[in-house]
Amino acid sequence: MLSALFIAMLTAITVWWLLIQRLKDKPWLKQGVLPTSQDTVTSSAPKVGLAVFLVVVTSLFGLFASAYYMRVEGHGGLASWARLDEPNLLWVNTLILVLASAAMQVARNRIDAGMDARGRATQEQLPIARGRATQARAGMPAVEQRMEQLPRAVADGDDLKGGRAFFLAAGVMTIAFLVGQMLAWRQAQAQGNWGPDNPALAFFVLLTGVHGLHLVGGLWVLGRTTTRLFRGVEANTPVGRGRLRLSVQLCTTYWHWLLLIWLGLFALLLST
Repeated sequence: MLSALFIAMLTAITVWWLLIQRLKDKPWLKQGVLPTSQDTVTSSAPKVGLAVFLVVVTSLFGLFASAYYMRVEGHGGLASWARLDEPNLLWVNTLILVLASAAMQVARNRIDAGMDARGRATQEQLPIARGRATQARAGMPAVEQRMEQLPRAVADGDDLKGGRAFFLAAGVMTIAFLVGQMLAWRQAQAQGNWGPDNPALAFFVLLTGVHGLHLVGGLWVLGRTTTRLFRGVEANTPVGRGRLRLSVQLCTTYWHWLLLIWLGLFALLLST
């Protein structure tokens, strides 16, 4: 009971921290060109698709939880439930996934800031370049100095490098979580819980395995997005920056959601 309460408290703290991070981003203060209707539809479609997918995933795990409780209660005249001693490694794995989700949120905030800085620098560069051409014809070197200072200003205000590092760290920690889950299976086997007649172990492997498969799928998308971030080519155009930002936002939302699902699954396993 105390473990389930601890998981509930950890979930509440996680949700609170994510909300605070989102408020710190101050999305209502962001300025820029209003998107056209086509841009809005294009950017909204992946978000709607992810939302539908997450609803399906949540429903799937909800069905698993219902079947789990029915099996615990012995519905249908099934054999009595034998409690499974959850490996202690699951606590470490949970902490790793929380840190991965936190790193993902920090990466999103820093990448958003970097994209905004890059966009402002691009807008400022056009009139400077025009002035450079005009003053060059007049033999005035002032604009040359401003053009030399511009890359340094962009570098000082660009958070993309730090965002890439946190994004990559989130992926590494997610891999560590998956490895830890497999080690937890080994721990369960070493404790003598392994066997075809142990439904508790079967559900343990099922729940953790399906959750891990969803993270593996997310890692594939995260890997592609990380490659695009490190190339940096798309960050030089407004359309490319929008697509990169959208990919990072979708990955972050997916990781947060799977973290909440895991916290629910962990509490479910601990409560029985």
